[in-house]
Amino acid sequence: MKKFFLMAVIALAATTAKAQLWVGGELGYNSSKTKIEQTVYNTTTTQTIADNSGFTFKPELVYDLNDNWSLGFALGFKHSNNSSSVTTNAWSVEPFARYKFAEAGDVKFFLDGGLAYESVHFNSTGADNAEGYGVFVRPGLSYEVSDNVCFDAHLGNLSYMFAKQGDEKTNAFELKAASAFTFGVYFKF
Repeated sequence: MKKFFLMAVIALAATTAKAQLWVGGELGYNSSKTKIEQTVYNTTTTQTIADNSGFTFKPELVYDLNDNWSLGFALGFKHSNNSSSVTTNAWSVEPFARYKFAEAGDVKFFLDGGLAYESVHFNSTGADNAEGYGVFVRPGLSYEVSDNVCFDAHLGNLSYMFAKQGDEKTNAFELKAASAFTFGVYFKF
């Protein structure tokens, strides 16, 4: 048993000898406005029927185990509101593993796979709060600007999510190709 424990410690030390810690994340903002233009008796009027905005903040810690494998943890916050005075706040937690499968110069291609949990709180609607959990796989690429700075981009999403809001339960399978693009900046320590 002592030999097994010693071998496990040596294997772990060898695996983490090149380990690096990356700190960074994603920050986003969105805004949309829907207008209707109507002409009646040569008079044109424009009416705004929807005005939505929101932001996302998702810091991440990524720990490189070796040249190909990393472990990460993301903690996200989303806020949105619309012209109907509905405000939504959501918290998410995402532990994940990253596998870097190819590289071309300073660009590395990777897959993130992990678990997700999200809690959503609705203000001003009287609606029940919601929570969900699931699994995801996201392809991406990383461009190292220097030894200590890199830019990451995720290009799509494959996920399964289970959500519950009051008595309503939802199962969702999602495949997004180009419509789910995110971008982040990371610093190595």
